[in-house]
Amino acid sequence: MGDWETENRYYRLRFPWLADDLVDGILADYQEKGWPVTAWQIPGLDETWVSTRDDYGYWFLVVRLGDQVWSISTGTTEPTIDLAERHAAVLAEVQQKERGGSDL
Repeated sequence: MGDWETENRYYRLRFPWLADDLVDGILADYQEKGWPVTAWQIPGLDETWVSTRDDYGYWFLVVRLGDQVWSISTGTTEPTIDLAERHAAVLAEVQQKERGGSDL
Protein backbone atom coordinates (compact mmCIF):
# COMPACT_ATOMS: atom_id res chain seq x y z
CA MET A 1 0.00 0.00 0.00
CA GLY A 2 2.81 2.57 -0.19
CA ASP A 3 3.53 5.00 2.60
CA TRP A 4 1.17 5.11 5.55
CA GLU A 5 1.34 6.10 9.15
CA THR A 6 0.30 4.39 12.33
CA GLU A 7 -0.73 6.30 15.42
CA ASN A 8 -1.00 4.65 18.82
CA ARG A 9 -2.47 6.20 21.92
CA TYR A 10 -2.19 4.34 25.19
CA TYR A 11 -4.26 5.34 28.21
CA ARG A 12 -3.96 4.06 31.75
CA LEU A 13 -6.85 5.18 33.92
CA ARG A 14 -7.25 5.05 37.66
CA PHE A 15 -10.43 2.95 37.56
CA PRO A 16 -11.78 0.49 34.97
CA TRP A 17 -15.09 2.37 34.73
CA LEU A 18 -13.13 5.41 33.51
CA ALA A 19 -11.74 3.18 30.76
CA ASP A 20 -15.32 2.28 29.82
CA ASP A 21 -16.18 5.98 29.57
CA LEU A 22 -13.10 6.68 27.43
CA VAL A 23 -13.92 3.84 25.03
CA ASP A 24 -17.53 5.05 24.79
CA GLY A 25 -16.26 8.53 23.92
CA ILE A 26 -13.84 7.29 21.25
CA LEU A 27 -16.53 5.12 19.64
CA ALA A 28 -19.09 7.96 19.77
CA ASP A 29 -16.59 10.19 17.95
CA TYR A 30 -16.16 7.57 15.21
CA GLN A 31 -19.92 7.14 14.85
CA GLU A 32 -20.50 10.91 14.69
CA LYS A 33 -18.07 11.00 11.77
CA GLY A 34 -20.11 8.30 10.04
CA TRP A 35 -17.50 5.57 10.41
CA PRO A 36 -18.97 2.11 11.06
CA VAL A 37 -17.94 0.45 14.32
CA THR A 38 -17.82 -3.33 14.79
CA ALA A 39 -17.17 -5.26 18.00
CA TRP A 40 -14.68 -8.13 17.89
CA GLN A 41 -14.13 -10.91 20.40
CA ILE A 42 -10.41 -11.26 21.06
CA PRO A 43 -9.23 -13.65 23.80
CA GLY A 44 -7.45 -11.78 26.57
CA LEU A 45 -9.22 -8.45 26.03
CA ASP A 46 -12.30 -7.03 27.73
CA GLU A 47 -13.35 -5.16 24.59
CA THR A 48 -12.15 -4.78 21.01
CA TRP A 49 -13.70 -2.43 18.48
CA VAL A 50 -12.84 -1.84 14.83
CA SER A 51 -13.82 1.11 12.66
CA THR A 52 -12.78 2.22 9.19
CA ARG A 53 -12.47 5.30 7.03
CA ASP A 54 -13.23 4.06 3.55
CA ASP A 55 -12.23 7.32 1.87
CA TYR A 56 -8.54 6.54 2.35
CA GLY A 57 -8.32 3.04 3.74
CA TYR A 58 -7.57 3.73 7.38
CA TRP A 59 -8.53 1.26 10.09
CA PHE A 60 -9.07 2.17 13.71
CA LEU A 61 -8.69 -0.38 16.48
CA VAL A 62 -9.70 0.27 20.10
CA VAL A 63 -8.80 -2.36 22.70
CA ARG A 64 -9.50 -2.36 26.43
CA LEU A 65 -8.19 -4.54 29.22
CA GLY A 66 -9.23 -3.44 32.71
CA ASP A 67 -8.06 0.13 33.20
CA GLN A 68 -5.93 0.16 30.02
CA VAL A 69 -7.12 1.46 26.65
CA TRP A 70 -5.16 1.43 23.42
CA SER A 71 -6.39 3.39 20.40
CA ILE A 72 -4.61 2.49 17.17
CA SER A 73 -5.08 3.98 13.72
CA THR A 74 -3.25 2.44 10.81
CA GLY A 75 -3.24 2.67 7.05
CA THR A 76 -3.43 -1.04 6.39
CA THR A 77 -5.69 -2.39 3.69
CA GLU A 78 -7.69 -4.43 6.18
CA PRO A 79 -7.75 -4.94 9.93
CA THR A 80 -6.23 -8.11 11.21
CA ILE A 81 -7.04 -10.13 14.26
CA ASP A 82 -3.29 -10.60 14.55
CA LEU A 83 -2.88 -6.87 15.27
CA ALA A 84 -5.51 -7.01 18.02
CA GLU A 85 -3.94 -10.15 19.50
CA ARG A 86 -0.50 -8.49 19.61
CA HIS A 87 -1.93 -5.53 21.51
CA ALA A 88 -3.77 -7.91 23.85
CA ALA A 89 -0.48 -9.63 24.65
CA VAL A 90 1.21 -6.31 25.47
CA LEU A 91 -1.63 -5.20 27.76
CA ALA A 92 -1.67 -8.59 29.51
CA GLU A 93 2.09 -8.40 30.04
CA VAL A 94 1.80 -4.95 31.63
CA GLN A 95 -0.92 -6.24 33.97
CA GLN A 96 1.12 -9.32 34.88
CA LYS A 97 4.24 -7.30 35.66
CA GLU A 98 2.28 -4.92 37.87
CA ARG A 99 0.91 -7.84 39.84
CA GLY A 100 4.45 -9.02 40.50
CA GLY A 101 4.35 -12.01 38.19
CA SER A 102 7.02 -12.96 35.73
CA ASP A 103 5.26 -15.71 33.80
CA LEU A 104 5.29 -13.80 30.52
